[in-house]
Amino acid sequence: MASIAILCHELDRIIWPRRDGNGYNCPYLIGRMVFELIRRGHDVEIVHGPNAKNPDPDLAILHVDLTRVPEDYLAYAAGFRNCLNRNVADISKTRISGALLAGRPDWNGPVIVKSNLNCHAGGENAKNARRKGSAPEVREFPEYAVYDSIRDVPEDLRNDASLAIDCFMPEREGDMYAIRHWVFCGDQGHCNRFISPEMIIKGGNVLRKEPCAVPGTLHDIRKALGFDYGKFDFVMHGDDVFLLDANKTPGSPPLISADDHAALGSLVDGFEALMSRPNKESLHG
Repeated sequence: MASIAILCHELDRIIWPRRDGNGYNCPYLIGRMVFELIRRGHDVEIVHGPNAKNPDPDLAILHVDLTRVPEDYLAYAAGFRNCLNRNVADISKTRISGALLAGRPDWNGPVIVKSNLNCHAGGENAKNARRKGSAPEVREFPEYAVYDSIRDVPEDLRNDASLAIDCFMPEREGDMYAIRHWVFCGDQGHCNRFISPEMIIKGGNVLRKEPCAVPGTLHDIRKALGFDYGKFDFVMHGDDVFLLDANKTPGSPPLISADDHAALGSLVDGFEALMSRPNKESLHG
């Protein structure tokens, strides 16, 4: 049995009992992994805030649901012998995206406008709500907006620093659109390609998904960003890989099929394998 610490923001809620007494609410993938880790005999502690008593676990993971992790949380995570994702401090689109319009000044095609913050600023606004208005609201940009060109984007959006503008370069399959998701923990993970008739692909409009390989370039990008655990959204055009989004606190998908349960089990296998890595040694150097 190993001891594990999940280092959360003081206002994050990872797992809590359902009001009807029927199980638990679990909005994050890490919550699903916690249940499996406990089933395997491990001791798991969820630690809220950088002022909590610093336990000495065999493995910790920094799991703060904010686009930019505050410095005091990064310092707290650095005090653990073995802590995943302690080097992932900023996942804003303008830092992560490989399709930014700013990097392609000659682009004349369509563009997509999105929040620069992870998950439409959901983590930021949830914490503001739990502070009961003591912190300023962060602008929530709930929908992706696609325009034929940058010239068609309203000026107020072009000048809004809370937004990011990407070249819209979707992966296509005939009349369909596709996006790829890679979910990983340590040396384990799974990658799927999702196909939809809609330009903006969401779970409800996916017609099918199929397993796909993780391109070597994406492994290099992961290493450069310092991710031990997380989820990457990307598209491919030929051999070119375009990372669109990176999430260090991915949400919990429904576990519907045997394949879903097997995929979760493999992530926990990867988590367990990291318990024995040398102290203070990042998975990615």
